[in-house]
Amino acid sequence: AMVLLLSGFAIKAGVVPFHSWLPDAHQSADTSVSVLLSGIVIKIAGIYGLMTVCRLFGDFPAMRAVLAVLGAVSILVGALLAARQRHFKRVMAYSSVSQMGYILLALSAGTTLGLIGALAHILSHAVFKSTLFANAAALHEQTGTLEMDEMGGLEERMPKTALSSVIAFLSLAGIPPTPGFWSKLLILLSLWESGKQPLAAFALLASIFTSVYMLRLQKKVFFGHIRESLTGVHEAAGTVLAAELLLTALTILIGCAGPFIL
Repeated sequence: AMVLLLSGFAIKAGVVPFHSWLPDAHQSADTSVSVLLSGIVIKIAGIYGLMTVCRLFGDFPAMRAVLAVLGAVSILVGALLAARQRHFKRVMAYSSVSQMGYILLALSAGTTLGLIGALAHILSHAVFKSTLFANAAALHEQTGTLEMDEMGGLEERMPKTALSSVIAFLSLAGIPPTPGFWSKLLILLSLWESGKQPLAAFALLASIFTSVYMLRLQKKVFFGHIRESLTGVHEAAGTVLAAELLLTALTILIGCAGPFIL
């Protein structure tokens, strides 16, 4: 029964090895659906269920061991697969797989601090991943494509989108003082205090892989020489730009308020 419960919620959370549906769903869905799917649905449908199971059966050692293994594998596999993708939304989908791994590691600690860290990362991930999918909407609206090899140099044409993307990337990579830094710090502390120092060290080092695939995305999309076919591109407007700016402001606000909230 426990195996079936964990498997069912893991499928909905999109963690390895139950992740294969998520990239295809993101790539084929409208970007507004992708915002809800990655920002909200996989957490409400999957992670919340896993949290509930942990609270009910927190003294079951095998369950915490399974969560630790699933979390560590998801972090690594999701990051490595994200680094191989050429489609903007597929990078973001595999990134979500990797970030869900951090939440599972927090739950595997079996402590109140771990639960707080998991909840904090749910919030920070919802904000910065929604920002990146709003960026995807802006890019697709203006360029007509989300293939990264067909982009480049868009920073000079879409400066607000580029800035928004960089700030979201900093939060995703856990760079202070963004929300992603504070939530990952809580996760690392919970693992360390629960006696899982090797997992804490692994989670910290795995942030390098996050930086690798996000730096690759930033370089291919926003930096370098602009393509001739993109010289007529201009900044997004309307609700897409408003969403980018609102989410970026939230990222900065939550990040700066992080120490006071803690």
